[in-house]
Amino acid sequence: MKVTNISKALQGVNTSTGQVYIRPGETKDVEFTKEGEKQAKRLSFLKFGSAAAKEAEKGGNTNQPSFEAKHRGGGSYSIVDASGAEVVEKLSKEDAEAFNAMSDADKAAYVAKK
Repeated sequence: MKVTNISKALQGVNTSTGQVYIRPGETKDVEFTKEGEKQAKRLSFLKFGSAAAKEAEKGGNTNQPSFEAKHRGGGSYSIVDASGAEVVEKLSKEDAEAFNAMSDADKAAYVAKK
C-alpha cells in the first residue's frame, strides 16, 4: 500500500517487517499488518494510495497536525486530532497533562506509537 507523509516531520509506521520511517512529502510502498494499518489510518498526517502521492508532489497540504489530550468524563482522557477524532483512549490525568506539555513533533511520535 502506498503511504504518503503530508506532515513537516518524520513519521514512523508499523509494518509487517517492523517500523518504517517516512520523510515529509515522501511516499513509500509498505505492507501493513492488520493492526498496523488500523493504527496508521487514524493518523491525519498520512495519506494512502496514488492520489495522495500526486498531491504531495504538487506541494499539497503539509501542515503538522495538532493533537490534544482532553477529558472525556469519569476520570478518563483521550487524545484527539485537529478534526476532533479520538486517536488514543484511556489516559490518566497525569499522562494527559504530560502529553499536552510535549512539542507537536513529540505528540505526533507518541500517537504514531499507539
